[in-house]
Amino acid sequence: MRGKSIRTGAAATLAAVFLLFIGVPGAFALDVGGTAPQTDNGVLNDVINTAWAEAMRQIGQEVKGINGVPEKFIRSWGDASIFSSHGATQRGYGVGKYFTFTIGPMVGLRLGSGIDGVEDYISNIDKKLNKEGDITLGANVQAITGQLNVNMSRWLLDGLDLGFKFGMFKLNIENIEFNNWSVGFLGNYQIIKEKNLAPHLFKWRGLKLGTGVIYQDTRMGFSMKLDPITQPLPIPGIGSVGNMKIDPKVAFNMTTETITIPLEATTAVHLLSFLNLTLGVGADIGFGKNDMKLGVEGDVRLEPTTPIFVETTPGSLTVSAGGAFNPTAFNPKVMTGIGLNIGPVILDVPVTLYFPGFSDGIGVNAGVTFGLSF
Repeated sequence: MRGKSIRTGAAATLAAVFLLFIGVPGAFALDVGGTAPQTDNGVLNDVINTAWAEAMRQIGQEVKGINGVPEKFIRSWGDASIFSSHGATQRGYGVGKYFTFTIGPMVGLRLGSGIDGVEDYISNIDKKLNKEGDITLGANVQAITGQLNVNMSRWLLDGLDLGFKFGMFKLNIENIEFNNWSVGFLGNYQIIKEKNLAPHLFKWRGLKLGTGVIYQDTRMGFSMKLDPITQPLPIPGIGSVGNMKIDPKVAFNMTTETITIPLEATTAVHLLSFLNLTLGVGADIGFGKNDMKLGVEGDVRLEPTTPIFVETTPGSLTVSAGGAFNPTAFNPKVMTGIGLNIGPVILDVPVTLYFPGFSDGIGVNAGVTFGLSF
């Protein structure tokens, strides 16, 4: 039941962000084209060509207004991949005596506004799209990630722990296909040791520095049906001999590969033997590529009502756009979190605010971490 809930929530997040982009009336500026079907009747072919031109005009009315290569939109999904790669984070819990194992989801969002302007930004997406033809908007979900950190003080360096993380998520629900996996190697060094300032009341967890490398691969497909089109095929002096029918849909495919190098300095306080509050600063160095293909496709068929023609060449509808762009290379961030830490049990809600490019909006990731530390 919980797995179904996670899948449904992930689907809703991804679909909502994408629909904000393609669901705006007049949101596309794609040149609609393709090949009209042909028959063995030359007079009918002229009629078909006229009907085809009208069908292309109707589809064009549904998919107009957006840049065929929306750079900001494509780059935003690469940024969101970097933001979502921190599932099962242990940044607020010092170094375990022997090892720490955590598991949890993480969602990354990329928006083109400051934190105080998110509501206004979302409500005015249609105006921004129609004005600029592009928008900073992206999302990624790492629904389940596990991380194991081992205290290396006995073997390498006092205060050092090294970790391995792995995540995988597959989703195929309704009109969304989403496959995601990640792997990472992490290291943390406790540069200032924990200090128990008031036993059972107040513990300062010192200062921890962390880095590593995380690879994440995301493959996503999304489709949305447009209004079906039926064009009658009338021959002068004879009347209608059939119909040309087209079932178009917007098709969206994305391949995202990112490498994240986190640079983090974190501290935390442990209050009343159970409450944990985290604060940190840092940056994510991002590499990789996000390749997006956006277009219109669909079935084209002739349906004769009289046997006076035979289809000789099938029709095809092919409209494509998109492009490939790198994610933002330098992503400064502020990290926080609130959680419970009772004995070996960890339950944490980490949140990170990003400021990509210092001026082009914000990013955010948020998740839940559950784990054990011994």
